[in-house]
Parts: sequence; C-alpha cells; structure tokens
Amino acid sequence: MVPDANLRLRVHDTLSRRKVRIEPSADKGRKVLRLYVCGVTPYESGHMGHAFTFCTFDILVRFVEASGVRVRYVQNITDVDDPLFERARRDGIDWRDLVAQEVAVHIRDMDALGWRRPDVMPRVSEEIEPILRAATQLHSRRYAYQSDALYFDVSRF
Repeated sequence: MVPDANLRLRVHDTLSRRKVRIEPSADKGRKVLRLYVCGVTPYESGHMGHAFTFCTFDILVRFVEASGVRVRYVQNITDVDDPLFERARRDGIDWRDLVAQEVAVHIRDMDALGWRRPDVMPRVSEEIEPILRAATQLHSRRYAYQSDALYFDVSRF
C-alpha cells in the first residue's frame, strides 16, 4: 500500500529543533532519513511498553519507506546496565549469555509480530569508547556538568 500523495508526514527534527515534512521521492540518491530508537535492556522478556514503542516505529518506518524515502533504522541494545547484571548474578549465568538469550527472544518476537527489523542493532558494550569521548567533549564544551554523574546542561540547548 502506498500512502495517499496528499498525506504529508511531519516529524520533529532534533538537529534543527523544528518540524519538517517527509516528502515522497523516487530519487535513489536522496538523503536517507536516519532514525534512532532506544532499544531493549535485555534482562527479561519484552512487555507492552516495548511493544508500543517498537510497533509505533515499525509503522513510521513502513509509512516513510512506502512514500519513497529511504530509512536507516537503528535500534540499540543496552547490554550494560545494573538490572541486567543483577539478573545474571541471581540466575548464576554470565551476563553476556543472558544478553544473547534475551536479544534472541526480542528478535524472535519482532519477527513473530511481523515488524521490520532495524538495519543496525548496536550494543552499548561495543560503543563505550565513543560514548566516553562524546561525554568528555560535551563536558569540555560546557554542554554537560559533573555532579554525582554527568548531566546535560539543558539551559545550553
């Protein structure tokens, strides 16, 4: 199904801080809509909150793609988090094995529900160095401040 040509989707562009139209295009050289969605912390099975989020973005991605716009859909896996480590300790298994098990369940559930898989599912554990560099840069440019942790300075945005 192709969306009605008169129907225009507007989304909030976090870079420009304004609403922008997603225009249909047959141009294969057109820029790609980059969509980042916070994914699961894989320490237990998904719940309705997860389902709502991923179903919503599945619909959005399909609509945009059906309009002729290319989408680069990224959904992270937060595989470094206290609840994950606590569950692994409680169950007496390596946290990496728990992650593998729960990510497999997440992907199986996405497939069973007919959702479009993300193009990339980066794991936080594999992105620690870039995250630390970005945090350091934000702090040095005074876009973040140190307290008990590092926080965005919302007054600077």
